[in-house]
Amino acid sequence: MSKTKDRSFSDTILQAVKPGTLFACLLLAVALPAQAQQERQYPFLVFDPVGIELPAPAATAGDLQAAARELDNLPTADSVSLSRWLRDNTTLQGNGPPPLTSDIADYERSIQELEATEGPFSVALPQQLLGLGTAHQATGELDLALQYFEQASHIMRINYGLFSSEQLPLIERIIENHLLRGDLLAADEQHNYLLFLQQKNLGVDSVELLPALNRYGEWNMFAFSSGSWAGSSTGSRVITVEEATFKIERLLNAQHIYWSIGEILRKNFGAADPRLPDAEMRLVLTNYLYATSFASRADIFSLSEINSRSPLAGNQLQASPISHMGYRHGKEALERRLEHLQSVSDSSAAELAGAALDVADWMLLFNRQRNKALELYEEIYSDYAQQLEAEELRQLFTPHYPTRLPLYINASYSRATLGIPPEQALKYEGHIDLEFKLSRFGRVTQIQVLSQSDAVPEIVTERLLRNVRNSQFRPRLQEGALPDEDLVQARYYFAY
Repeated sequence: MSKTKDRSFSDTILQAVKPGTLFACLLLAVALPAQAQQERQYPFLVFDPVGIELPAPAATAGDLQAAARELDNLPTADSVSLSRWLRDNTTLQGNGPPPLTSDIADYERSIQELEATEGPFSVALPQQLLGLGTAHQATGELDLALQYFEQASHIMRINYGLFSSEQLPLIERIIENHLLRGDLLAADEQHNYLLFLQQKNLGVDSVELLPALNRYGEWNMFAFSSGSWAGSSTGSRVITVEEATFKIERLLNAQHIYWSIGEILRKNFGAADPRLPDAEMRLVLTNYLYATSFASRADIFSLSEINSRSPLAGNQLQASPISHMGYRHGKEALERRLEHLQSVSDSSAAELAGAALDVADWMLLFNRQRNKALELYEEIYSDYAQQLEAEELRQLFTPHYPTRLPLYINASYSRATLGIPPEQALKYEGHIDLEFKLSRFGRVTQIQVLSQSDAVPEIVTERLLRNVRNSQFRPRLQEGALPDEDLVQARYYFAY
């Protein structure tokens, strides 16, 4: 896309994901990409870190590169360049079939024939209008495409009823069109209508509604975290009251939805349902975003007013009060998740230890509980040291490269931020070796470049240093105890 460099990163994603893949990009948006991701040079940059070991001091940077032993292996089979992967899996690099004007002419001819023989509200018209709108959308004629989608939806309601489920695919196509136009508000309005129709057809607290609730929750998380606002690029600016209200409302909607999903699962399938841990983790994410964003500064009266306008207001789904947002309730969701895994007989020791570490991580992320978090890390190690295999124990408590927190938000410049699978091998442009120290609380100090491959762009090094310096890591244990200081040496392969 030629205009990618003039939009924020999240705007680019809004308009670039392939149809049907928007919600797979949820955490991509929630990652709230750092300002570096919005810079014009190397807008798509990935760092893949591996821990390294330097057996002895080396005299030169070249000696360091030669002496470094990589402690982990990155995938190597069938490697592709980052630009190739983006081109094949998104439209970020302008991929897509050429417009077919013959298709447009065929659809127009079919529509004219149907209108002449069966009238302007023929049952067969919506399918042809959908095809015509899709063809125009492929050529970039988004306004014209939207007209055809809306006409098809109108005819569908006339033939099947105002609340008919037959119109759902058309509404989804209208949502997609609004996203391609960069109009978050219009897309949000259609998402609210989509949920309304699904509630009308399925019931407000039915099991059949669960997929729709999950999607609506994901949409609200996306809308809260997106940089797109009223069809304009954000850049670096002050958030308006109107925008803040919109975003907080979306976050509250998501919180209510995920709470309700958990209640529906418990009511219909019992406390052992395997989907409950995921619902709890989604609640954790809403609480983390609330506690660490401008939303936590909104007064309770404003939140009450926002809450009353929610599409969920007045029905059984709104089971969670507004006060259930922030540190305490995120921690409670993680504790419920741990209790669930403990109650299920097939949970492995590694799963249980990981869930317990999630609770300690949550405490570490908030200053009020940091010291208790350190104590909890050591307690968890003591509880599981004899239950875990040696490699499992190392990966959880002493990984070669420390674990970045929080786990449920993708790190900037990570392959996960662009949706690249961990097993996909990339062709790298080079690497940078760093050394830094971690405090007891997992904060980075004394960072320095040890060495790097030839011709590394200065801006790439700057972005890496800034990104690592601002990261929060889980402290690594040494023989079951937390050291006062932890030396980290790592090699960062990069692709752009």
